[in-house]
Amino acid sequence: MKKLFSVFGFLLSMSASAASLQDGFARMTKESKGPFGLNMLQGTHSRKPVNSGSPSNVLFQAAYRNEIGRELAEQYGFYLGNLFTTNYYELMGEYVFGNAHSDHPLDHAGLLAKGAAAMPKANLMVQNWVLEKHYVEHFPSSKLAKSFQLRGIGGSEFELPFAVHFFNFYLSSMNDDFQYLPAFLLIKNSPIVDSSSLSKAREMVASAYTYFQGRFGSGNNLVLALYRLRNSIHNQLSPDAIDQIDAFVRDFPLYKQEGHTYLFEVRRILVEYYNFNASKIADRAQRLGATDLQAVANRIEAEGVSEQNLLQLSRTAADWRTNIGSWAKKEKRAEALALLSNISLFLNKELGGLANVRSPLVTEAVINAIYLEGFLIKDNWDYFRSEAASGANAATLLADVMEIASSGKGSTLYEAFSRAYDQWILVEPEMEYFMDNTIKSSALATGAAIAEKWNR
Repeated sequence: MKKLFSVFGFLLSMSASAASLQDGFARMTKESKGPFGLNMLQGTHSRKPVNSGSPSNVLFQAAYRNEIGRELAEQYGFYLGNLFTTNYYELMGEYVFGNAHSDHPLDHAGLLAKGAAAMPKANLMVQNWVLEKHYVEHFPSSKLAKSFQLRGIGGSEFELPFAVHFFNFYLSSMNDDFQYLPAFLLIKNSPIVDSSSLSKAREMVASAYTYFQGRFGSGNNLVLALYRLRNSIHNQLSPDAIDQIDAFVRDFPLYKQEGHTYLFEVRRILVEYYNFNASKIADRAQRLGATDLQAVANRIEAEGVSEQNLLQLSRTAADWRTNIGSWAKKEKRAEALALLSNISLFLNKELGGLANVRSPLVTEAVINAIYLEGFLIKDNWDYFRSEAASGANAATLLADVMEIASSGKGSTLYEAFSRAYDQWILVEPEMEYFMDNTIKSSALATGAAIAEKWNR
């Protein structure tokens, strides 16, 4: 009987915790700045509100979490208002100086030395960070989304260097294979990577469709055309999508008259995506000192795209993903991850454009690309690429890869986000689409398309 009451008490406690989290999130939406407090100037020994004087040795300007934001973070591990400046500074405060909310100088080496202790909290921050970015893109009219648009929340001149500090620390301190995927997804939408993500383009075209559907109804010709365009960008993305956007804007001038600009930003992202080439990879690899990546990229530039060259690029990049946490240049690990993000985009574009995919070289290259992005842990990657080399049926093998990578609880994607994802579902059930949207913007979508070609 005691055991029964113990289980019952535990369930009541879980239910109360969930209700408190939901209540805290609801209270955040009523605050004028969402989860943010005053815009502060942070110095090495003090912080002051902007326009209230300047502390000595200013490190950055940013808005810290307000009382509700701190409550959600400290009581539930639910991090809102994520910035590279404040998150990194608070991790350093807690694990180096003994107080997350202290004023202190920067001690990067000190935080690295405390990496094992700080990593669980850093990983939880990153999980929530990725989910928060998805929420902001999916609910652009929400209080949380609008809070990030307020002036002075966090300046790019401070966010960029602190993004480098944060990723260098995180990548140096990883002790679990599942910690890589959240970092890979976060860097795609960070100041370090200068190319916009396809996930953003997909969210924006979906938002445009939702807006006009609500305005004119599903049967309207503009809405029907926008529906087809949305599906093209979500499901079968190709360079033709750029021409489709141009045709849509030409055929429906009302779109522009309405002042809706999302499609123009989507077009810019797609143009940038399809113009990214091997020479740009080679240039960035040279700056990084990644001579092996540079050599493969130069070969592709000289010889053109081929199955063998794409395989070699995927192998070299996958080896970098494996060793990024032990690479000698600790201060360059953020830059290395940013380059891997660029390479994954290039691989997805080129692999997806191959006319003939019936080759074990293509199968292994796709598996490498999926591992490069973090959707497979190393043990699974080793197994699947050995299966590809042995001549296993590609369509069946890729289906197995995608099941382990992304199919429900127990998959790599779920395990990498489980706690934070479950909490976000509590505060907003539509966050369940995070999984599907993440898959569609990844090498998993490339693998699905190639498996489909095999089955034709």
